[in-house]
Amino acid sequence: MSRHTAIRDAWHLVPIDAVPPEGLGPHVPDAPTPDAATRASLAVGTLAALVFRREASAAEVQGIHERLWVEVVGRDGDRYRGELENQPTFIRGLKNGDAVTFGAEHVFSVLTPRVRP
Repeated sequence: MSRHTAIRDAWHLVPIDAVPPEGLGPHVPDAPTPDAATRASLAVGTLAALVFRREASAAEVQGIHERLWVEVVGRDGDRYRGELENQPTFIRGLKNGDAVTFGAEHVFSVLTPRVRP
């Protein structure tokens, strides 16, 4: 009888000031980043685009960087608590709904929730 074990890739978040001049590849679109004040004042319910870097061998060239949306669910000091809002394509073991802790330095884009009447 074989036993299935879930594979989990090691990953870390990429800070916006660590992006090389050539960019992060086809899975991270180039776009202007929000200003520091915006990134430092995200409200609960806001969606933040973060770039995850998967630890991979030198032979792997696809899917090392992946931009994913995280919903802000709280804050502890200068760190945000969030939940992943989409399913990663390349990072194994990370899934929609997983908890992610991040700082303003990791926020590449912001979507503010719509106010409903």
